[in-house]
Amino acid sequence: RGARSVTAVEINPVHWNFIRQTAARLGIENFYPVKANAFLYVKSCGKQFDVIFSDAPYDLEGSERIVDSVLGGGLLRENGLFIFEHSRKMDFSSHGEFWQLRSYGSVQFSFFKKG
Repeated sequence: RGARSVTAVEINPVHWNFIRQTAARLGIENFYPVKANAFLYVKSCGKQFDVIFSDAPYDLEGSERIVDSVLGGGLLRENGLFIFEHSRKMDFSSHGEFWQLRSYGSVQFSFFKKG
């Protein structure tokens, strides 16, 4: 939908392969599937992004750490948007770069703006 490029990070090899094959079948160009641990990828990534979407498993202990890793790691361009999907148990409203919360049933999306 108009993105110059998309990078998808997935650690599970079955899911990674499905993502890769689906993008190929759909003829999506400028798609970069990365098989890696997202926490490690965020620390070592030299790219910057306009939009980052994180859909960590809700039961993954420490998944909320990705918020500070992304926002403090220089991954977002100025005016970039970070969206973190999470359960109702998490509240990021006091975070300095928090912008808004959207709820869809039991799913929460916290939006953060850089700059």
